[in-house]
Amino acid sequence: MVNRKRKRQLPEWILTTTRWLLGLLIVGGFISLSVSAFFWARFTDHYTLKQIKITGNNYLERDEISKWVQIPPYARINSLNLTILRTNLEKHPYIKAARISRDFPSTIKIDIFERKPIAYIDHTPYYLVDDEGIILPLKEGIFDFDVPTLTGFNPADELYPIGEKCLSKKVQEAVEIMAEIKNLYPKLYDNLAELKINIGDEYILCLSKKPTKIYLGSKGVLQQIRLLNCFERTIQGLRSLYDYTYVDLRYDRQIVIKERKNV
Repeated sequence: MVNRKRKRQLPEWILTTTRWLLGLLIVGGFISLSVSAFFWARFTDHYTLKQIKITGNNYLERDEISKWVQIPPYARINSLNLTILRTNLEKHPYIKAARISRDFPSTIKIDIFERKPIAYIDHTPYYLVDDEGIILPLKEGIFDFDVPTLTGFNPADELYPIGEKCLSKKVQEAVEIMAEIKNLYPKLYDNLAELKINIGDEYILCLSKKPTKIYLGSKGVLQQIRLLNCFERTIQGLRSLYDYTYVDLRYDRQIVIKERKNV
């Protein structure tokens, strides 16, 4: 006859306690996961981009800058690649440089350094150019800037790549002349309507108030501008450049002038 041992059964109170403990562990785990998910959601939302602050833009509109920076929707600022964003902005013809920084918890700061046009270029279509020779487009064909015009230069389209340096050496030279006038002779720059170049590569300034022409020649132009500045200071209080039909600086050590008849 086989002697079978009977299995011992745990007391009922232990089984009940174990069930309660397992239930509490399950409920506690669920609560812990819920709380963790809640705080994780709060954490991720805490760094979600909510504001973009833009400074330094005088010409460009905020919407245009936001379009070019290409920040994806619902982005978290700690995951944005600021170098890529800056590169995006600096592809804009009017943006010379940009600085982008994070302002935790939810703001991106963009500081813009715009290009400042120094002259229009008489071309079809018209362009603008800054003091570095970078070609800038007109916004919707509107002449927004009160700057002189460069006329008589090579009209070939390939010489004027938008957002890049002008490929015409004569235009680059004219830009240097304009920059020199603006920096050292701002009074003349403010009264200037045109800088022309003729078929002999001679530069001619045309004033805006009255059509006074100033002949600079083709060589030593910057020196001629300094000479003109000295001449204007000499006649100050007696005459102005507007009292002359033309001022000719093409001759060595002399200034040839023609007065207006109504002076």
